[in-house]
Amino acid sequence: CGVVADLLAGSPHAQELLGEHARLAQRFALLDKALTEQIVAELEQAGIAEPAQTAQVLMAACHGIVAKVSDGEAVRASVKLLCARMVAGTGVGS
Repeated sequence: CGVVADLLAGSPHAQELLGEHARLAQRFALLDKALTEQIVAELEQAGIAEPAQTAQVLMAACHGIVAKVSDGEAVRASVKLLCARMVAGTGVGS
């Protein structure tokens, strides 16, 4: 938070930027919820145990990937690899 305060210090647009962050956070939260529900449904259909917890772990891991990988193609490849490894670890489809 201190870094954000330093970046916004003296900016005539500070309140606007902070408001936009809150607005985008709400949109991302709604998107995350919808995506998580879709993942849970797909995991249930595939017969994977603990679909809600598995989806939660996948979403958290994906958040970490997005935070650390800046290239869109690399993010997509990393998420695909993560999902393939997690599904393989369940024994489903083997």
